Amino acid sequence: MTVVERSASPSTQYGLSEQQLRFYDENGYLILRNWIAPPLLERLREAGDAWIAEGLEAGPEHPHFKDYSYARREHGRAMYRVNYLHNKGRSASLELLGSPAVLAVAESMCGPNFVPTYEPMVFKQQGDGEKIAWHQDAVQPRNYRIFNYDVYLDHSRAGAGALRVIPGTHLQKQDVCVVASDFGWDAPARE
Repeated sequence: MTVVERSASPSTQYGLSEQQLRFYDENGYLILRNWIAPPLLERLREAGDAWIAEGLEAGPEHPHFKDYSYARREHGRAMYRVNYLHNKGRSASLELLGSPAVLAVAESMCGPNFVPTYEPMVFKQQGDGEKIAWHQDAVQPRNYRIFNYDVYLDHSRAGAGALRVIPGTHLQKQDVCVVASDFGWDAPARE
């Protein structure tokens, strides 16, 4: 796995290098550690806490109820997703979308004409996280790059809810049922 750390130098550009783009094209992911400035991360954490609290209290009469996703549990519901963040009364999601760190990566990947399409927040509640099954994002003809820009607000570890990727599987449509059947959650690393 290649991990890229952002330099502390204020003159650092956020655009991706040819090496980073090649790694992404070959493997289907790229990790950019410390890419988002800590003050913005803190505002995102505060907004995330507010969105979760609102969703946990929301009932069917709430105007945004359909934007929250819940898993059914014996004790009731456990929330694991908030959709359409930009209309939830907190500016942090728009600040992130317009930040140089995000815009430069998007332009590196797609050129100067790009369109962001969706802004959900997926999370796991402590001690009660919803399992996200193996899936394949954005299967498309690969005439151009399409990508998710994920920002992790908390530390995540392998075996404790961290995202898992099978490098190279983005290059063709996968039968995720076969992956799950053959390997369970511990799919082998690609050579």
